[in-house]
Amino acid sequence: MKNTRRFALGLVTAISTVTIATLVATLALPAHADKRERDHERASKQARAPMPAAYLTECASCHAAFPRNSLNTAEWQQVLAGLDKHYGDNASLDAATLKPIAEYLVGPQATSPQVGAGKTAMAAGTELPRLTKTGWFTREHREVPAALWKDPAIKSAANCAACHPDAGRGGYNERDIRLPGGKRWED
Repeated sequence: MKNTRRFALGLVTAISTVTIATLVATLALPAHADKRERDHERASKQARAPMPAAYLTECASCHAAFPRNSLNTAEWQQVLAGLDKHYGDNASLDAATLKPIAEYLVGPQATSPQVGAGKTAMAAGTELPRLTKTGWFTREHREVPAALWKDPAIKSAANCAACHPDAGRGGYNERDIRLPGGKRWED
């Protein structure tokens, strides 16, 4: 009888321990996801504030206003140094126009957390870095079906504004994603 009680008590203790561990792990998963979302949102806010008028006029007139933390300083320097061959276009700027853009992208205030920085697949100096090749971009868009990239309203992974309506101001919050046809993105 004594051994049966010990066995029963041990079994109850083991089951309780497993139940508590499972409960703790289950509760921790959303907290981790929430922390990742909060970190991304904080980085997004830091990247958005404030974009100089020259950046919006010159850069965002052709493509989305990419957050400054989407590439690292060396990559932004490489992009700025190659404006005469900017992804197939001549985007050269005079020194007065370039100065606030460079200060925004690589200056001392550009030290916000690096969301996708430094993870491009290109070797330094071989071609200009592409945000769409960063590890961060790949992870964030891994659930996007290949057919969606080919949708005529999207055309390319570089067309951020097709799904991120606030991309023109540097806003890439996942909760604001709108797919072609006005559908919301559902995880």
